[in-house]
Amino acid sequence: MGALSDRERQVLALIGQGHALQAIADQLGVSYKTAANTSSALKKKLGVDGINGLMKFALDSGV
Repeated sequence: MGALSDRERQVLALIGQGHALQAIADQLGVSYKTAANTSSALKKKLGVDGINGLMKFALDSGV
């Protein structure tokens, strides 16, 4: 997981806590589209499908 940016780590942690993308965007002070794009980049980098895959990855890795 060393290849993730600080923002990607933040988003992954919030997804792991069960936050929706709009809530993540609001908390980080970014647009929904930015949060969604970061989520898409995470899915590609981590090789997972969907938000549930990201949540599982975050939980399994202890993020």
